[in-house]
Amino acid sequence: MNSLGGRGGIERVTIVKANAMAEIQDNEVAICYTDKGSYPTTIHPLSPKVKVFDLGTPYWGFTSLRTVVQKFVSTVLATRKSLKLVIEEFQPDIVISTGSYEKFALALINRTSKDKFKKIREFHFASTYRDFLGGSHILKHAAAFLDNKVLTRFYDKNFLLTRRYMEENFHGKKRFDFMPNPCSFTTVCSDTAIRSKTVLAVGRLVEQKGFNELLDIWALIKGKAIGWKLKIIGAGHLENCLKSQAMQLGIADVVEFAGFSFDVQTEMRKASAFVMTSVYEGFALVMIEAMHEGLPCVSFNLPYGPSEIIEDGENGYLINGRDKYDFARKLLLLLNNNDLRKNMAREASKSVLQFSPEQIAEKWIMKYTELLRK
Repeated sequence: MNSLGGRGGIERVTIVKANAMAEIQDNEVAICYTDKGSYPTTIHPLSPKVKVFDLGTPYWGFTSLRTVVQKFVSTVLATRKSLKLVIEEFQPDIVISTGSYEKFALALINRTSKDKFKKIREFHFASTYRDFLGGSHILKHAAAFLDNKVLTRFYDKNFLLTRRYMEENFHGKKRFDFMPNPCSFTTVCSDTAIRSKTVLAVGRLVEQKGFNELLDIWALIKGKAIGWKLKIIGAGHLENCLKSQAMQLGIADVVEFAGFSFDVQTEMRKASAFVMTSVYEGFALVMIEAMHEGLPCVSFNLPYGPSEIIEDGENGYLINGRDKYDFARKLLLLLNNNDLRKNMAREASKSVLQFSPEQIAEKWIMKYTELLRK
């Protein structure tokens, strides 16, 4: 993986999965990283049973196109060399790329007749995300072709996050399978937890998360959701812009920008509902975490992710067509109906039990075993 000390979802999920794998009898688990980041501080506690290898080939210095052109190839080759040494020492059965820059290095490692390990690549995002980005369409399509059609051929298996995404984009492709991410929370929130009249949103303050639309929605229900406030946890380059928008909409007094938090679970246990207004997501892990903590969710119905987690009207609401007015109506209905909110909270907690680290780890072991038999 790129950074073991990063603050993102990939880092959190990788650590959770490694910890769960390491608890299974006879398993040996290791994580290799290219960028140190804040390590040994990690976004989630790392089990002492998991070995750690520093490849010493950081990519985070690529701050410009010129730097990429000058150093990318040499850094990939250096990563390949370091990774080969780790593989020789650790002798793994399975080697996994989490889909960051190390995916190029692992793809370039050739196996000899003595090598028994299988190569797996994980997609921690919908590979159609480039459709939502700016820039040249030609370059975006070229990058997608390289990523999805070429690079994947160098792996024994490529794992996507959802069945729907696999069936719509890679139907019948034997090199592709799917596996959802595990919830990073383990302890269960008590039904008697004291909840504040807080609606929670979590994510980086960037264009992808659609927080500008969330503020528009909150402005629509101000004055109708008496005593409620919106709390946004996360940091990013749009912070000042979003704060200015809240001021212009006249909702600054009922919107809190809380910044980044290492303890999102505690924040979720204090809140009463969760909202997501992202433009795209790979899986919406934070939504599973919110539902684990008994938060009914209201979300735009994205191409992938929320629709495979939320059962509309049962444990939350899915909003089609990015309709902000419908979003406001459904959110207001949830906030002003205590019984509805409690019933949806119970259903939310029950519906995400299938994403526990233990269950996901067992499913991974079955997939690995099946692959090693081939």
